[in-house]
Amino acid sequence: MINLDYDTGELNWIIGDPEGWPQDMVDKYFFTPVGEGEFDWQYEQHACVVLPDGDIMLFDNGHFRAKKNTGQFS
Repeated sequence: MINLDYDTGELNWIIGDPEGWPQDMVDKYFFTPVGEGEFDWQYEQHACVVLPDGDIMLFDNGHFRAKKNTGQFS
């Protein structure tokens, strides 16, 4: 999930698994999880909305939960 400035076209932020991205982009744009407990990144999100209080809501089907095809679902 990304957020763009519609006036400039500039990237504001990214919410997602930073694995495989260049470190400079991870440092500059990616949100990081906070708090305790396990955390899973979204993998098949849709209907993303920024709520009035600034929270993000999205639906995540979460199919396969991996970036790399391990062959187990081929």
